[in-house]
Amino acid sequence: MVDMFIKQVDIEVSDLESATSFFADVLELPVRGERDRSVLTIGSSILILTDGERKAGVHHLAFDIPPASFAAHRAWLEAKLPLLSSADGTTEFEGPPGWNSRSIYFSGPDKMVVELIARRERPRPATRIPELIAISEVGIAVTDPLAAAQAVEAETGSGVFGSSSPEFVPVGDHDGLLILVKDGRAWLPRFDVTAHILPLRISVTTDAGNGERAFDSAIRFNSLAEAVAF
Repeated sequence: MVDMFIKQVDIEVSDLESATSFFADVLELPVRGERDRSVLTIGSSILILTDGERKAGVHHLAFDIPPASFAAHRAWLEAKLPLLSSADGTTEFEGPPGWNSRSIYFSGPDKMVVELIARRERPRPATRIPELIAISEVGIAVTDPLAAAQAVEAETGSGVFGSSSPEFVPVGDHDGLLILVKDGRAWLPRFDVTAHILPLRISVTTDAGNGERAFDSAIRFNSLAEAVAF
């Protein structure tokens, strides 16, 4: 299987100053403010925030943490904000079959569903708290997840990871996953917020030696030299 790495994600937020403060102050991420955007470093990945109008639907991002420090990261996060829970009160979630992962979720800017995920297939020594290794997952709402998955596979060589359905197709591997979902599908764990097609730009690399690939929320791939406007 081709390994996928999420290098950069660009999203719009309705309040750039507040969203930047959340990631910089609550999650303690390094931030570089620029004229009309904020650039946040998440381990080996970059998250870029730009100002935009509040839209229906929310984004989903997951950040990778060392499995050995899962409990410590939970305690650190709970001291800052409440965790999202399922209807029965569960706040820790095992991944689907084959993922060998454990996650906690919380709300971010514009009700974004943010996740800390510990992937046991990628054990790493824990050196500090917090230690966000990379952007591990990006949720992408599309009209046809299966067709979108085929487009991503054709461009990157990364295939479907584990089980899928017409409404939910994860593409990638333990290093990075694109979570392709049907427009309007509810996000875990509470199912009270939904995915909709939103302005989005993602850059990924793989270990297949085919370079970096950039694409937008319609899964249109672009030359990295091109300027892609939301």
